[in-house]
Amino acid sequence: MPMPAIRWLGRLVAPRRPAGLSTVLPSGVVTGGRRSYADAVTTSGDNVERRVARLERDIARLREELALAGSDASAARTLAAGADRDVSEVRAELRAHTQALNALRQTQLEQGQTLERLQESVQQQAEVTSDGFATVRSGMTQIVALLDPGPQR
Repeated sequence: MPMPAIRWLGRLVAPRRPAGLSTVLPSGVVTGGRRSYADAVTTSGDNVERRVARLERDIARLREELALAGSDASAARTLAAGADRDVSEVRAELRAHTQALNALRQTQLEQGQTLERLQESVQQQAEVTSDGFATVRSGMTQIVALLDPGPQR
């Protein structure tokens, strides 16, 4: 059965109710969900006092829901602020790690240059030593030749 139209501000208005939430039986009983304001206004047998009491309960419930929503929003802001602090701390740690890695890289570059200089120095020393051994070998050969009596005469 379609819901009867109601007068509001002098105009005939059809009540709005989402389909499937509730059904108003011909007796005025609502089944399948909460009654809307339009259902309360158009249900036969309701008097003004009951409607006002119902509206006051609905307003009290809405105030409670509003207070709960406000506390939820406050908690969400607190969590967001905590998350922001956590992100800031992680960024600071990441910056510190990046600086440490850059310092380590610089140290490794300097040590690599030092190792290259040392390698060149060792190569020069090896050449000098090799030349010295060649000189010693030549001298030993001359000494051996002088000491060798040669064939017997």
